[in-house]
Amino acid sequence: MRIGWRELVFSANSFGAAMLALAVSFICDLDRPYWAMMTAYVTAQPFSGALHSKALFRIAGTVIGAAAMVFLVPPLSSAPVLLSLAIALWVGVCLYFSLLDRTPRSYIFMLAGFTTAFIGFPIVGAPATAFDVGVSRVEENCVGIICSMLFHTVFFPRSLRLSLADRFGQAVDDLTSWCTDTFARKKDAVRRRGRLRLAADITELHMMATNVPFDTHEPQQFGQIIATVEEKLIRLFPLITGLSERFKMLEKSGPLPQRLTMLLADISHWMHASAPSETVAVLKKRCHGLQKLEGNPSWREMLLFNIATRLSELVDIYASCRKLVTTMGDREALKAVRPGAGKQARVLHTDKLDAFYSALSCAGIVFLGSVLWIVSGWPDGGTAVMMGTVTYCLFASQANPVPAQKASLYNTALASVVAGIYLFAIFPNIHSFVGLVLVLAPVLLTAGVLLAQPGGLKYLSFIVPFCGSLTLTRHFQPDFQAFLNWNVAQFVGIAGVVAATRILRNVSAHRRIHTVLQATATDIADIARGDKRISSSAWISLMVDRIGLLAPYTDIIKSSPRYASVNTMIGMRTGLNVIRLRRALAHLPAEYSQRGETLMSALAEHFAAQARQVEALPPPYGLLRDVEEGLAAVSAMPANRLRKAIANALTGLRCNLFPLEASA
Repeated sequence: MRIGWRELVFSANSFGAAMLALAVSFICDLDRPYWAMMTAYVTAQPFSGALHSKALFRIAGTVIGAAAMVFLVPPLSSAPVLLSLAIALWVGVCLYFSLLDRTPRSYIFMLAGFTTAFIGFPIVGAPATAFDVGVSRVEENCVGIICSMLFHTVFFPRSLRLSLADRFGQAVDDLTSWCTDTFARKKDAVRRRGRLRLAADITELHMMATNVPFDTHEPQQFGQIIATVEEKLIRLFPLITGLSERFKMLEKSGPLPQRLTMLLADISHWMHASAPSETVAVLKKRCHGLQKLEGNPSWREMLLFNIATRLSELVDIYASCRKLVTTMGDREALKAVRPGAGKQARVLHTDKLDAFYSALSCAGIVFLGSVLWIVSGWPDGGTAVMMGTVTYCLFASQANPVPAQKASLYNTALASVVAGIYLFAIFPNIHSFVGLVLVLAPVLLTAGVLLAQPGGLKYLSFIVPFCGSLTLTRHFQPDFQAFLNWNVAQFVGIAGVVAATRILRNVSAHRRIHTVLQATATDIADIARGDKRISSSAWISLMVDRIGLLAPYTDIIKSSPRYASVNTMIGMRTGLNVIRLRRALAHLPAEYSQRGETLMSALAEHFAAQARQVEALPPPYGLLRDVEEGLAAVSAMPANRLRKAIANALTGLRCNLFPLEASA
């Protein structure tokens, strides 16, 4: 745990915002001042851009959720089961759209869903108050949000730029290590797991970067630079993994040529040393010197040509990445960048089936919990359903939400104990607002420091129930029976969701793996048929995201026989080769394009069959024959850029689909 001045400032700002929100709520005689205090902490973000976006999204989500509550509760209050079903369906629909929108904007949908449950369930016995309660909750949220923005924006605001520059710099360093390991032909399972994690990290950086437009302190070129760096980073993935496989195949037919070995050593040295920019041109020229494809080339010559092409592209992209990351950290250099057209939006994987399953599970849990509440007649059963709904929604996007839910359960139990000590041992001796601030400071300032740590959002599951259990209002009336019922209901609701999620999401892990693999095979089949048009950069972006999504399931994939042959890196490279081949066919004469369409039909048939089953399907021998006939036809083509592009694409297909034959 790191406790520096940034963590201390964040904690002090968060505490100051919460106390100001509490004071304003007392002065304005709001119904539940502790809601404003909670909201100040929930809205708090270490970076100003993220704070502004979350504040905007939280206001929007709260207003929509409150409006839905006003629309649903009064008309259906006389039919509890029907009302429970309506709220459950609303929460499920909101969660579905939240899971499909994999940006911070998804917070609007998620909040709109559970806000309806959070406000609606406690007032089912008093439907006439729905509008007033909805307005009160919106007011209290707005007070907390405004106070949080005031403190975190005025007192030592922190920009995203330097943090993103550091994170992107670390990503480039990780890719540098990956490259040098590949050039040295090192094998390491731990490093491989880290590379899968790197794909997820790049997507996480993309999510962080979506807050950049809300950071008004930075030059507009910053967003442009981030998009360019991100695009180039993901383009390195298929290059590096492809080189690793080509080296293995080339070595099986003999040692690597000395010129190639020396080139790899020099590129590795250049990556680790701050070499002058002129070195880039020299290295690329040496790569071009190995790109010879004359007469009727042998398979070994085809492999060497493919390797040289990839190395040239890798050097060019890597040099650009290093330069751009350096520019990101220099504000003056950013201002000197000429504003250009925006890059293509990053393409991310969306799993509608998994989102629907998660949303349906959530709706089922909410409805079942509501029915149990109605049947049991438990007065605080609504609190249990409310907390269970919030807990499920908050962690629904995680690969395995159970650990986070259990941590939330433990933190809630701890918060209840600490809040009880305050309510019944400390608060009776406090008679002023200043005294209240002083006694709350030790707990909330400590929690704020924890909240500022990497991954510290989990401590909100202590802060929020702690503030809620204090039930601070203008009239202090501690009621032990009410306090006990409220906290027992919280514990029961969260524990019930943990148990339900453990059952439901265990099945979902295999479903997620299968749907990602199925989507990849389906996409390749559609591209081969010409039914799906996608650029090379968009495909790489999509596949890097899919690789990152599967990273948390590495242990399941390795331990399950059905996934024994799964390699999403190969899927990425295969799809890329099919895209390039499909693009080249449009420029070929009829005698060549007809042969190419035959190959495309065979590829589409194979991957369509692969999409219909879980286990890896070996490519048919006829497909290998079609690829080899294509390679033979390349030899008769005129020597030009189109010939080189087709040769590289066909070589890649043979290496990816038939690695054993390609090594021969």
